[in-house]
Amino acid sequence: MRVLIQAKRSVLMLMLVGGAMCLTMASSGWHVVAATGVMDDVTYQITNPKNPTNLMTTSTSEVSSAAANYGYSISDEVFLSSKETGTGLKPAKRYYKSSTVDFATESDTSKQQALIAAGYKDQGVKFYVSNVDTAVTEPVYRYEKNARHQYALSKSDQAALTAAGWVSEGVSFYAIPTAKDAPEFVVTPPPVVPPSDYTDGVFGIAVMPDTQQEAQAFAGDQYNERISAIIGQKTTRDLRFVAHTGDLISWGANEVEAPAPDQLTLANNAFNILDASGMPYLIALGNHDLAIVCNNGSACPSGINNPQLQKAQLRDTTVMNRIFPLSREKYENSFEGKLENAYRTFAAEGKDWLVLSIEMTPRQSALDWAKNVVATHPKHNVIVLSHYLIEEDGSMVVGKGNAGYGDLAPQEIYNQLILAYPNVKAAFCGHRGYSAAYRVDTGVAGNKVPTFIGTFHSNDYNPTRYVTFDVNNGTISSDIKAGSIRDAYLAANPTATLPTYDEFDVTISGMSFINR
Repeated sequence: MRVLIQAKRSVLMLMLVGGAMCLTMASSGWHVVAATGVMDDVTYQITNPKNPTNLMTTSTSEVSSAAANYGYSISDEVFLSSKETGTGLKPAKRYYKSSTVDFATESDTSKQQALIAAGYKDQGVKFYVSNVDTAVTEPVYRYEKNARHQYALSKSDQAALTAAGWVSEGVSFYAIPTAKDAPEFVVTPPPVVPPSDYTDGVFGIAVMPDTQQEAQAFAGDQYNERISAIIGQKTTRDLRFVAHTGDLISWGANEVEAPAPDQLTLANNAFNILDASGMPYLIALGNHDLAIVCNNGSACPSGINNPQLQKAQLRDTTVMNRIFPLSREKYENSFEGKLENAYRTFAAEGKDWLVLSIEMTPRQSALDWAKNVVATHPKHNVIVLSHYLIEEDGSMVVGKGNAGYGDLAPQEIYNQLILAYPNVKAAFCGHRGYSAAYRVDTGVAGNKVPTFIGTFHSNDYNPTRYVTFDVNNGTISSDIKAGSIRDAYLAANPTATLPTYDEFDVTISGMSFINR
């Protein structure tokens, strides 16, 4: 650790570059950049072995003079400091006490005053150091033995002093290790053990659009075949979750004015297949799933010209909650105990995920509940489902429009929730037109948030959106595939083939995902 006196300059440098810390390898050595002033001057601790007396200096001429005139024959490069002041740096003054032939150097005002009170004389500023620890500094400890002081930054110097009977008096200030001492502070991280739910960083979810056409008798087995097709993709796409963005049926949620038990049965039977597969799922409810909609999707007669009753019908989800209770859908928590505002979590590729359903054009109280869910799950990557979020061309719904339903416009869901929390990663909706459009917005934390709309209202095919998350490369990809052709359509068009929907393929890059 100690060498004969020589002016050997270290290449460990502290620089100010935009307040950011980084390491770069230059031909002269390592350069460390942090949000403090420049500390790249070697600080020597020289020793007269006859006394023994120790003093610190950045002056090579003082080192040479001490060797030539005062018997100092041992020198150690103890750390890097600065000869000049800079941002975040404090002056370190050296003090001398003749009665004990001792030098002490301190930057803290109270410690300087204590030295003066103990009979030490101020010899002025010798260099500049940091009074606080930073990402690139290490503590410099003061040691005492026989009323004399010595300083050590490196772990090996500290151990040597302790072994020789020197007693630590604590940290005096913070400085940069020299090139020869820097390896002592390199921490080797433990080996990375992939979580048990990690395979290759890639997994998928399936998102079902409005299935209201498939819930009607003319559709035949389309609903069942859609679910079966999704299950058939489970291994190929590593599907971890299935979501539905609403309008499971066309009508039937108002059993007084427009009962449709056949539609409820078709939807129920299709989800029985999904239940049997063991794949977790969550449903958002659309306007066709509410008591406000009657025959052929029109407004129920009792609610026409009766806004108060219509608003009550809008929030009447009794039928769908009877078919999809907590015991079936297994959502983990909900607002008012109902599936239209609920969430489920799952783990995939070493990260935690949360799928959140929000009622269509929600009440403020329901949105407040959703906000609390997201805020209290900061380590979960959140996926939002709501029936109505964007228009069929991908544009945002402006103003206070709510498509004639409910309370808050979709814009408020974005302002208060989707773009307000950095852990919201994607949103899915349906409702409008014939569309598989998407948009990408930027959250308040600078995070990308894509929203995908899926509304085909198809009488003949059953397209499903498959979404692939690549957590290693920061991408979300989407493609749409149909699982089958309606038998009646195929009979009338025997040469018909499934559409590819390739025009809707998209990959969103630059995504960031939350670690556990």
